Amino acid sequence: MPPPTLKENDHIVQRGETLSAIAKRYGTDYRKLAELNNISPPYSLHVGQRLVVSRTVVAQATPETPPPPVPAAPLPSTPPQKRLALLIGNADYKHYQRLDNPVHDAEDFAKLLRQLGFEVMLKTNLQRDEMKTAIRAFRNRLRQQKGVGLFYFAGHGTMYNQQNYLIPLGTSRDLMQEWQAAGSVQISALQDWKQELVSEAINAEYVLTLMKSAKNQVNLLVLDACRNLPFTVRGLRGKMMLPGGLSAMTTDSGTLIAYAASPGQVGRDGEGRNSPYMKQLKYWLNLPNMRIVDVLRQVRLGVLQETNGAQEPDYDDKLKAPFYLYR
Repeated sequence: MPPPTLKENDHIVQRGETLSAIAKRYGTDYRKLAELNNISPPYSLHVGQRLVVSRTVVAQATPETPPPPVPAAPLPSTPPQKRLALLIGNADYKHYQRLDNPVHDAEDFAKLLRQLGFEVMLKTNLQRDEMKTAIRAFRNRLRQQKGVGLFYFAGHGTMYNQQNYLIPLGTSRDLMQEWQAAGSVQISALQDWKQELVSEAINAEYVLTLMKSAKNQVNLLVLDACRNLPFTVRGLRGKMMLPGGLSAMTTDSGTLIAYAASPGQVGRDGEGRNSPYMKQLKYWLNLPNMRIVDVLRQVRLGVLQETNGAQEPDYDDKLKAPFYLYR
């Protein structure tokens, strides 16, 4: 359901809200909203903060209606592209909250991709060094094939300094326990966490850089890795909110990045075998002759409906030509 129309041109920040999520609610860009309110990166907000949403009356938002699937183009006469995927599902965290779905998500996605002609490298519950080894091996294989590369990660992930970090097993510090116990964390704990995050987690840009260095034709990056909540941080100037979720990444030509949740949003574990995102992805990828962007539009609508609007998948498409996973 669309959010109700506001009678005033401002918004009061609630616990857990991020600038990106607020901007999406009112149909504007988070950078414009930040400029309007003189908010600088990393766009931190505090509970009760009043934001000017627009200098004019805010119109009621309407949900996106995806266009109908484009009819299938004639099959190419050239040989089919070689397809290689690396899927990582991390669930058995010891210092972060254990997750129920990522291993199942990766296993089910692997089965589907094999049916779609992919050679699949499936990895689960990896430490940092194991993740880096798998990613480098994936890059080396891509260099040889020069075809389609797909990287998928399910597990804990978070944003710091506009960079996205994928959390391996064995990462030493999780602020979740302190946040759940006290409702906020000390700024000193946050500083320690930042240092450990940069040194122990995997920067998603590292993955994308290695994929681009392989110079293959198509790069697909799918991140179901925004399952960390935002934190309220106690410091010398009162309280501030550290956003959860992931940040939008820069996408180069020939690349598509798909996110299980919009920038700054928190994704969810599902109640059954799969996360809401993977549940929808599995359904729509089983339908032939749909461009990948049409699949992702339908996935977005399905997840929005399943989560009652709490989670909205997003993607950034810079592919050079229409791309089909299932023809």
